[in-house]
Amino acid sequence: MTTALQKYSKHLCVKNLILQACKCFDAIPDYRPHHCSNGIPFSNFAKSAFAMTHQKYDSLLSFDTDQADPVIRHNLETMYHVKDGKVPCDTHMREILDPITPEEFRKPFKKLFSLVQRNKLLKAFEFKFGDLKDCYLMPVDGTICRNTFWRNADHRFLTSSPPCRGCLQSQTLKPLKLFSLLSMGLQQFPFFIKCPRSPGFRVR
Repeated sequence: MTTALQKYSKHLCVKNLILQACKCFDAIPDYRPHHCSNGIPFSNFAKSAFAMTHQKYDSLLSFDTDQADPVIRHNLETMYHVKDGKVPCDTHMREILDPITPEEFRKPFKKLFSLVQRNKLLKAFEFKFGDLKDCYLMPVDGTICRNTFWRNADHRFLTSSPPCRGCLQSQTLKPLKLFSLLSMGLQQFPFFIKCPRSPGFRVR
């Protein structure tokens, strides 16, 4: 049985979805002094981080190692629109991206979700549950973000140095600064096709 998700749309091909996300990254204002005109273009930081996540790298270090490969650097430039193939190292990427407000990174989610909505694909995610009709299943998961890479006994990521002014204060074990992230997405029941929504940030 054919569903709405199986109908082809040029607006929903991977190439265009990546392009739309990258346009949102281009719109993030450069807060650096003098915009570092001779250095790495500002949007390259977000685009490189997006490429790393999209390619499912397990760490910043592994991405930093692989991006030295000319083939991978070429793919970053052509597929993810990383200007001039200039990819920041893992430390530089964290330093530049950490001060950016989370609101800027919600815009790509909203843009891509609007494409799904305009192409009437949300209908495929509706399901019935008893007497309830036109329901949506939205799995939710929470995590703790950090600047440094170590875990406590409960396997939660913690940090002793705050990544931003909105960090939460934890009183477990010892006073620590935490950055809580809540992720969610629509799921096509009973299958595992998901449409991610923008993450929610719990801040102080």
